[in-house]
Parts: sequence; structure tokens; C-alpha cells
Amino acid sequence: MKNAINKLTIVLFVTIGAFANAAPVDESIRGIIRDSKLRNAEYGIYAVSFPGNKALAEINKDLPLNPASCMKLITTAAALRTLGADYRFPTKFYLSADGDLWVKGFGDPSLVIEKLGEMADNLIKSGLPVTIGDIYIDDSYFDRGGYPGRRANDSNPYNAVTSAVALNHAALSLEVSPASIIGMPAIISLDAPGMNVQNLAKTGQKRSTRTIRIMRTGDTVKVTGRIPLNSRIVQQFFSVQEPSLHFGNALKALLVESGINVTGHVKQGAVPQSARFLLESKSIPLSEIIKDMNKNSNNFMAEQVTKAIGAKSFGAPGTTEKGVAESSKYLKSLGGSNFYMENGSGLSYKTNLSANDIIAVMKDMYNDAELRDIYLSSLSVAGIDGTTKKWDSPILDGKLRAKTGSLRRVSTLAGFLPNKDEMILFAVMLNGGRVDFTTGRRVTKMVAEDLAANK
Repeated sequence: MKNAINKLTIVLFVTIGAFANAAPVDESIRGIIRDSKLRNAEYGIYAVSFPGNKALAEINKDLPLNPASCMKLITTAAALRTLGADYRFPTKFYLSADGDLWVKGFGDPSLVIEKLGEMADNLIKSGLPVTIGDIYIDDSYFDRGGYPGRRANDSNPYNAVTSAVALNHAALSLEVSPASIIGMPAIISLDAPGMNVQNLAKTGQKRSTRTIRIMRTGDTVKVTGRIPLNSRIVQQFFSVQEPSLHFGNALKALLVESGINVTGHVKQGAVPQSARFLLESKSIPLSEIIKDMNKNSNNFMAEQVTKAIGAKSFGAPGTTEKGVAESSKYLKSLGGSNFYMENGSGLSYKTNLSANDIIAVMKDMYNDAELRDIYLSSLSVAGIDGTTKKWDSPILDGKLRAKTGSLRRVSTLAGFLPNKDEMILFAVMLNGGRVDFTTGRRVTKMVAEDLAANK
């Protein structure tokens, strides 16, 4: 009987010891959320330390909640597993017998105007004739249009349309500045050529009211109103409606600037088998692409990567559904079960993951010696760059590497926090109630600070 009591004591001691660290942290975190008066908000929080896989905080860790842009943590890991860190997105150029130029893209999320300028120069060096006919864009590697969760009739850059051939994240930057003489047309500048601009804006007198209005209809931008002589530049960003045609028009403009006579128009079509190969240009490695994607929480890049995952796993055309299927398969292999993914960016009110799901993926990446640093370096460094650049937290700044997530009534934060010879992995998810952008960021940051203080 005495031995049985001793054994029970040992078991109780071990059990209590295993949760001794987690319980006080759980209570302090609950206090943070309670004091923040988030009303009926649901929340899930999970934190573990490595090595040892010791639980530091466990609050509703298996509760499915909306991850917002923390979904990109799963997409990033699935891409590294499926495509590989060294994968480069190709863009191929061909010339048909009748003198038409053909371009086939494979979903490069990082292709910007500077890179397109290099492509144009290399095309000329590779033997592009001085005179060509039409420019055809083959975007068949991905399905056309948007993706599930994308908002219709919304021209914000974060809502850009995906395409196998796209430039500048399928978005445009337009600047309006005053001319030097009152009454003259305002000066319009674009970050890429090829967009139709209707400039009806005028330069007004100093200290007059600025009434500039910028409207996009299809791939035409109309600028109206007045900009005072002493006004600062007015800048607006918006998505383009037809990314492949925007790419083609920009390429045409660059070629014309370089002395190529383009007699035809920009069109869409599949590269004919008889076309002669001219040039292949490759993107920067995926390991670099995910840095821009995660640090700046770029939805377009995440959706491009998702469709590329789908094309690699199930064949072209790449679709969101195929990419999500592969990401789901990956998460299930790590033990995930009660979850739903609508897309790869997290721009969704249907996606649901638990804090445990997110940590499972983060564990998988952290335990992989080849991918660990690549994965961590893609995340925002608190107080340094990305979405946490403006944080002012002595305990986190320069140390925490994290991904933020925000939607209406959704705020999430997941990341890696070094602690001497250990690393804390954590995920914080707030949904509903009085959660808004400002409150959500403040509370998730306070939870991270509490984890750092109690480490």
C-alpha cells in the first residue's frame, strides 16, 4: 500500500511539474485578454519551447479560428516542401515564323518593371528582329481570374488578380504632381508603361483646394480635378484588371523605347509548337520571394505561390483549389484534422485553423536544419522590418520574428522568440467580439511580451 502511495505521489509530482510553467503564463495571458475588454471574442493561444517541446501556454489551442494572414505560414512551408527553396519561376519567350513575339509565364510573383527591362534588353541581344508583329501572352499555366475569398469589384492592391504572367504584383502606382504653370495639365507618372491614362486634371493656384480624383475603369485610368501649384504629390495604388495584358503593354512600350518596331497589338494566346525559342528568364529563388511575401504580407504573392504549388502537384493549370489541396495534405501529415483552407493568403472569412495547427507547421520548419533559417528569415523582425517594423518593444524588438494577420474582427500573431539556448514558438488568435486592427495588434503584442517576460 505504501509503495502504491509513493508511486501515486511521483505521478502527481511529474504531472504537476509538467504544467507548472504553463499555468502561471496561461493565467497572466487570460488577464491580458480580460483587461482588454474584447467582449465575446474567441481566442486560441499555444506556445512551446525548443528543444524539449515544453508547453508554455495552452489556451483553446485546438479551437478552429480564422488565421487571417498567418495562413501564409502554412503556404510558405508547403511551398518549400513542394517547390523547394531554390525554385525559380521561369518566363519564356518565342518567335513565330510570321514575326510575332510570344511570352509564356509560369506565375513569377516577383516580376517587377526593372526585371522586365532586363528581359527586353536580353531579348534584343538574343536576336529579336528590329520589326515584330503582335505580342502574344500565354498565361495558360494558371487558371484566369481571381481566387476564392478575393473581393469582387475591389481595386486595392492587396486584392490583386492572379495570373501566370503579371507585372509589379498585378498592381499600379500612379502619381499626380502640379505643372510649373497654373492652368497647365497636371503631370502624371506611372511605375510601369503601357497603361492607358486619361488626364483631365489641371494645375491650380497656390493654396487652392486640391480636388484630384483617380478612377480606374478596366485598364484605363482617368484623372480629374485640380492640384495646387504648391501641392505635394498625390499617389494612389490599385490593381490592374488584366495582369497579362498589362505585362504585354509594358513590354511593348519598353521594346519600342529600345528601337524595336512593334507593328501589331498585345493579345492573349497559347504558344504554337512551331514557334522558335528565344530566351528564358528566371526569377529570384523562392527563398527570397517568401521574404517579400511574408514580411510585407503580400496576398498576391501568396496566391501566386499557391497556384504554383497546385500546378507542380497536380499539373497545369495551377488553381487555388489544387494548391490548397496540397497544403491541406501537408498539414494533415503533421496531425492536423479539424481545419478548412479557402486560399493561400488568408484573405478569407471561411478559412479556419487552430493555434495547434500553426505551431505544428512552425515545428516542422524549425526541426528541418536545411529550411529553418530560410523560413525564419522570411518573417518580419520586430522593430526592424515588415509589418512589425513600427513596434516599440524593448523586450521584442530585434528578437521576435513573426507573421501578423488582420481582417475585420480578426487579429493573429505567430512567431519565433529566442530565449538563451531555447526558441519559443507561439501562435495567438483573436476572433470576433471587439477585435479591430488597433486593439488586436496591441493585445497580440502584449501576449508576446508576456511570453518573453515569463520565459
